[in-house]
Amino acid sequence: MLQIRRIACVLLSCVLLIAIAGCRLPSVAPSFPTTTTTAAADADSISPLCWQVTGPSGNTLYLFGTIHIGDERMAAVMSKLQDRLASCDALAVEMDTVAFENSPEAPQIITTVFYESPTYRISDHMPADLYERAVAMLKKAGMYADFYDQFDLAYWSLLLEQAALSLYSDLNSDWGVEDHIITAANKQGIPVLEIESAEEQYHMLDQFSDELNLWLIEDLLDSQDEYGEQTAALYEAWLAGDYEQLCALNGMGDDLSEYSEEEQALLKEYNQKLLDDRNVGMAKAAKRYLEDGKTVFLAVGAAHMLGDAGIVHLLEQEGYAVEQIDI
Repeated sequence: MLQIRRIACVLLSCVLLIAIAGCRLPSVAPSFPTTTTTAAADADSISPLCWQVTGPSGNTLYLFGTIHIGDERMAAVMSKLQDRLASCDALAVEMDTVAFENSPEAPQIITTVFYESPTYRISDHMPADLYERAVAMLKKAGMYADFYDQFDLAYWSLLLEQAALSLYSDLNSDWGVEDHIITAANKQGIPVLEIESAEEQYHMLDQFSDELNLWLIEDLLDSQDEYGEQTAALYEAWLAGDYEQLCALNGMGDDLSEYSEEEQALLKEYNQKLLDDRNVGMAKAAKRYLEDGKTVFLAVGAAHMLGDAGIVHLLEQEGYAVEQIDI
């Protein structure tokens, strides 16, 4: 089950940082180093997954798999992407996270989706021991407030994910590549196209069944000791562009016989809503861009690129020429 949790946190660019006052941990936005560093010395080995797709009129679409967290080595990634991004007519992303995070409407959007009522108590919807463990983790991360008890299970699943990242990983969501790609496009005057929206992403996350959210929460609390190691392994595989390793770390091809029928149903629900259904929509958007005749740099969570249900395979099935390239 641990592999599923890593997909949600790391290889999808849903906005996992809750934008309600007091919830997001204070941080300083990183600036890319300008002097030679260890990260710069490792630059030759850094090549996240990227594909070039050729459209019917000979135009190009780039598919780039993003990641939600990082460290100073993200500077080398951005350095390698700059020229390719500058050659494009537009940047396409799941949602414009930079615009959303700076939007005064962001807290209201999140509250509308996840807030229940003044009389609602999340403790009535969790086993008592699970609630106590969840509160303990949030308090340890300095992220608990009584007000959050009025929010639903989906919110708590996301909130605990952010707490785990702050407690058990040396990687930082402020280094996530999505924001930096969008910022670079804004500086270059390149239009940013949204495939989805913040509302769509949050409503999608809020559609998980209570059984699935409870399973995700319990899994996270049970696997705290392994969180940092697993997240680091995913990040290293992402930096290296190791397709097979990313698939393996995300449980693709795993034997599901160890799971009960109920757990297999929850896995199917998770993958269907979070990945498979959205991959189809992203592939359709990619086809529109290709048919428009413009050169577009499409950057979405790397998990959307992987496997038979991924965007890369879906476009190949449509007959497009897709070639993996070195960034």
